Amino acid sequence: MTNPEMDNGITRDDLVQRVALMETMIAEGRRSTARFGWIFVLWGLVDLFGIGWEVLRPSNWVWPVTIGGGVILFFAGLALRRRSGTWRSTTVRSRSISTVWSMMGVATWLYCFTAIFRHQTTSALILRWGV
Repeated sequence: MTNPEMDNGITRDDLVQRVALMETMIAEGRRSTARFGWIFVLWGLVDLFGIGWEVLRPSNWVWPVTIGGGVILFFAGLALRRRSGTWRSTTVRSRSISTVWSMMGVATWLYCFTAIFRHQTTSALILRWGV
């Protein structure tokens, strides 16, 4: 196993190219995580803010206001990133993944928006129970 040239026709150059490809992929993954990591931090902070507000002063308007503020901050962050030129989808693959996540976010937001005002939860919708 110390001589890679004897194993299935794989040469040392092939192995070096594979390792270089893995290093490139890892570096791109790190850049992508750094580029879009602010979104996870934003929504984590929005959730913590909403939970804290609900604990300190319960109200029917806690979550609509919190989620609305989060959406405004999200779009403001996107606008700042676009203006600075640091937010760009460079490949068809990254744009398609971004589109899928965006649509998942829109679907979740539409569900949560209607559930807040109808006072229903996921289980209640499935079992047709009122809250």
